Amino acid sequence: MTQVFISYSRKDLSFVERLAEDLKAASLEVWYDLSGLDGGTRWGREIQNAIERCQCFVVVLSPNSVESQWVEREFMYAESLKRKIIPLLYQPCNTPMWFINLHFIDVQGTNYDSHFWVILKALGVTPGDEVAKSAVNRGTGTEEKVSEHRFLPPPRKIKVRPVWIIALAGFAMVLAFAVWGMPQLAARLASTLTPTTTATYISASMPTATVTHSPTSTPLATATMGSSQVEIFYPVNPGSEDDGLSALIKLFNQQYSTIKFINAAAGGAGTNADALLASRLASNDIPDSWRVNLAQETITAYVTSDLVKPLDDLFASTGFGVVLPKTLLPFILRNGHPYIVPMDILRMNVMWYNPKVLAAAGITANPKTDFKTWEDFFAVCDKIKAAGKICLSLGAPWTTVNLFENVMIGTIGAGKWSGLWTAPPSTDWAGADVAAGIANFAKALSYTNADASTLSDYQTASKMVSDGDAAFNIMADWAYAYFANSAPNGLALKPHTDFDWAVAPGTYGIFEFLSNGYPLPVGAKHPDATTAWLTVVASKPGQEAINPLEGSICARTDCNQALFNEYSQDAAKDWTSNVLVGSLLVNIVGNHAWETSILTDINSFQANTSRVADFQAALVAACKKDGTCK
Repeated sequence: MTQVFISYSRKDLSFVERLAEDLKAASLEVWYDLSGLDGGTRWGREIQNAIERCQCFVVVLSPNSVESQWVEREFMYAESLKRKIIPLLYQPCNTPMWFINLHFIDVQGTNYDSHFWVILKALGVTPGDEVAKSAVNRGTGTEEKVSEHRFLPPPRKIKVRPVWIIALAGFAMVLAFAVWGMPQLAARLASTLTPTTTATYISASMPTATVTHSPTSTPLATATMGSSQVEIFYPVNPGSEDDGLSALIKLFNQQYSTIKFINAAAGGAGTNADALLASRLASNDIPDSWRVNLAQETITAYVTSDLVKPLDDLFASTGFGVVLPKTLLPFILRNGHPYIVPMDILRMNVMWYNPKVLAAAGITANPKTDFKTWEDFFAVCDKIKAAGKICLSLGAPWTTVNLFENVMIGTIGAGKWSGLWTAPPSTDWAGADVAAGIANFAKALSYTNADASTLSDYQTASKMVSDGDAAFNIMADWAYAYFANSAPNGLALKPHTDFDWAVAPGTYGIFEFLSNGYPLPVGAKHPDATTAWLTVVASKPGQEAINPLEGSICARTDCNQALFNEYSQDAAKDWTSNVLVGSLLVNIVGNHAWETSILTDINSFQANTSRVADFQAALVAACKKDGTCK
């Protein structure tokens, strides 16, 4: 059962009591402070425990709550634990800076009744569940039995299955490659692409397929199109993503000058942007397109609910399918049809380091070649620690998941890591391999900064490396842009002098990846403009515009590598030669519920790393509850 914490000012108690009762009627477990005691009493600890137990943190915004120090403290603590934060605008107020990037649900006046189902969607309530079929008639305060459509938006004009499936399934991930198979890929691409040359695609997990295609893509030309607009849901984090999006929009404006680009997710990112997109999809207020990572259950849900169109025509007219990596193709196809325009490839198993810190500590080991195991790395950490420096900097709680998966991959190897996520798992969660990975994870945590759980993102931990306070930091390749890009979004540091990179210990020859792309919705408000946007995203100029600035590499294989920095050129080479594994952090493996359970377990383990057996037992339980250990 989902646990909900409500943060509020006691001056708004009457509304909060009504909200709590309505949520309980939907079979949600609700906690809110009724004590009236100050935070100096034992109740302060009770509040902390309640936030730690909750999955969703609801904050009621009003002039009273934004002035409350305890509401601010509760919010900061929930954010540090990476809880899903859902702000409700109860009364008009001046939003404090700690809410500046969050999207709220308007519950002012009569909006509460009309938007209550949006709250339920954000909390993960599925209308078809038995637990959601009893609710409160908020107009009279009396209970009534309601049908499944009670929490659904008005019906769509196009034929679809209930779109609320998308809002929930958008957080679940990865199906096996073999569902689609390379023969279907071959048939589809052969039928949509001009047959001039032959290429053979080989995947370790799939049969070989021969595909005929046109060797080059159609050049991107300036379009003549009537005045229009395109609304794209493109959440960005401050920094390199801002730079990359700006470059892509600039190119789009040059090619389609009569189309106004609107970012429907401007000012938001992360979990709250996900919630906003989910609520828009559920309410049929669908953007022209949106950024989605190539999580398999998400894409499958889009297709089976008739929310997105196949992109055969776009792939055929541009030759886009020809220039995609063979390893990426199964992620974008359903029943042989492409449904996503992939934009980028990012690497998750990168370790950044400060050469000056290593030299000052007398370290002669080369991180690029000498960290074949985590034990090799720990031997260096002992020397770094003796020199008075932090060996491994760590950021916000979500970065701990990234550390966990890198330690596990580096300990048990690519094959056994992938085996943890198969159905059923071919790697035993209760076995000795996982136990060895957990032991290494515990030791890695012992070399990290004590304040990691209080940090809000990855940049603080990265800057500890560049400032010389820490030697190493494991973070995805977007950290390169943060280190090297110019101000205000970067530190303008010099590679190999101020910072350097290697793969995480034990992962030589392994590429842990994620990828983002865009679909074409059925019933897009501006279909021609949306096709124009997808054409730019798919194009060589488009991918060459955004990826060098974001620190990612092109999804295409024909980008001009001279436009990319040295790091990205290294990553592009590894992408074509390394063993590929999916990231849990973005649900390329696993699913959202499973990842959330593991994150909760990791947070508990981080507070007491001596409980190795308990942590492994919790991971086994998470696999049984939310994963593939059925």
